[in-house]
Amino acid sequence: MKFIIFIILISLIVSLKKKNNELEAKLNSKINEFENKNYNGKTDTRTFEEKLEGKRKSAKIYYEKREKFWDSESEQIIFEKVNRRLPYDFVILPHVSLREIFKHKFDNKEGFKNLSYYHVDMLICSKEYMTPLMGIEFDGEGHEKDEQKLRDEFKNSLFGMASIPLIRVDDKEIDEKVLYNLIKEEFKRAKLCKKCGSPMKKIKGVNGEFYGCTNFKTGKCRNSKNIDTIWF
Repeated sequence: MKFIIFIILISLIVSLKKKNNELEAKLNSKINEFENKNYNGKTDTRTFEEKLEGKRKSAKIYYEKREKFWDSESEQIIFEKVNRRLPYDFVILPHVSLREIFKHKFDNKEGFKNLSYYHVDMLICSKEYMTPLMGIEFDGEGHEKDEQKLRDEFKNSLFGMASIPLIRVDDKEIDEKVLYNLIKEEFKRAKLCKKCGSPMKKIKGVNGEFYGCTNFKTGKCRNSKNIDTIWF
């Protein structure tokens, strides 16, 4: 008797899984039908007006407005507090897609698409040039999972490659003053050019020492700063 019940349960599970796969296939079919091509991968022969209607249907059926813009309440609070204390020549932006900061070296479509899956929680830029100068990430409980660790490492490597400091703070233990001082110290350490974002180095000139952009030799940036400049 127990064996029969077991067989029935297995059959039900298999049947439900099959139905779920069928529903998922139908959903994907509808999305493709509404957007760029039909489910069979054939050339899209719809008129432009039909394609427009497909986009409208796709937007209405499969998408909706998020209830909250912020990922957490603490993130919102810290953003507002840091933003109020930010020096006049900086601006802080929330939830910036990495495709707005980086690009694929060979203009690879999949590489560009991959960047679209990532964002940085907060990005500090120079107000005059809108140059990315520092990223801030709020790490919650989910960051202990292997999948998230891989995503974090990819993000860390991108920022490191571009010499853009990326600060990571615990989502549950954020202190406004501590974070602000951390940002200030990191700017002082990195000494980034507000014009192009490259590191600046100390140079001995005719009239004394000053900081010059390391992009000077390439001819891309000729920005310079006084030796006693305040970085943040």
